[in-house]
Amino acid sequence: MSSVAPTSFINMSSYITTLILENNGLQGTFPEDVFHFPYLQKFCFIYFPLESRMEQELELKFPKTNLSGPLKSLQVSSPYLQELPDSVGNLRSLEMLDLGGSNLKGPISASLGNLTQLEYLDLSHNNFGGPIPCSVFNFTQLQFLDLSENKLVGSFPSKVSGLSQLSILRLHHNFLSGRVPSWFFTLPSLVQLMLNSNRLNGNFELTKQSELSKLEVLSLSNNALSSFTSASNSNYSLPCLVSLELSSCNISEFPNFVRNLEGLYSVGAKCNK
Repeated sequence: MSSVAPTSFINMSSYITTLILENNGLQGTFPEDVFHFPYLQKFCFIYFPLESRMEQELELKFPKTNLSGPLKSLQVSSPYLQELPDSVGNLRSLEMLDLGGSNLKGPISASLGNLTQLEYLDLSHNNFGGPIPCSVFNFTQLQFLDLSENKLVGSFPSKVSGLSQLSILRLHHNFLSGRVPSWFFTLPSLVQLMLNSNRLNGNFELTKQSELSKLEVLSLSNNALSSFTSASNSNYSLPCLVSLELSSCNISEFPNFVRNLEGLYSVGAKCNK
């Protein structure tokens, strides 16, 4: 197919509500005006050039300013995206934002905190650096959060005001440091917690305030955790846990509470002597 003609999409702007583009041979630069369509609620753009036919390239970039519209679902995976502008925070109707594997770099914009309707946020497999904005931890509707495979640094906030609906939390393969804060253990809907391959240290402590009654997968491998402790009657803390990864940590003693977890079928642990 030939290069994209911007008018071919702009002329349909008054009635398009869903636009899905996947590897289809289109060429050229996709018009930024699509993000201003008055009724567009779902936009999906998944495109990777084929090495054997590099002439088939379709480039998409977000407008640097005035990114706005009634979008509820925005899914883009493209090596040309590169930058996520602060104006993404103007898309206040977004319920799903999936930009995984899009070669995005720079800090994660704090303006994401304006997206109070978000239920799904995936920024994984990019080149984001800097700390995670505190606003990301304050979403009240969020169920899925994946910031893995980036270059994020810094420690977690000591307190959060959201994430009560969160079931999947993936922060693995970054450079996050400091202790695992106690609020992680008060997320009642959490099913999967992936913190492996960071620079976390200190104790990982479960207490009687722990509310991880639904947690099934816990991965802490490749960190510098010094111990893994819990209250003596710990079976209540992780009753649904089926997979636990503790390999390549600095713990010197295998956690005693694991013996009480009857549903556990996968354990990866290597303790230092």
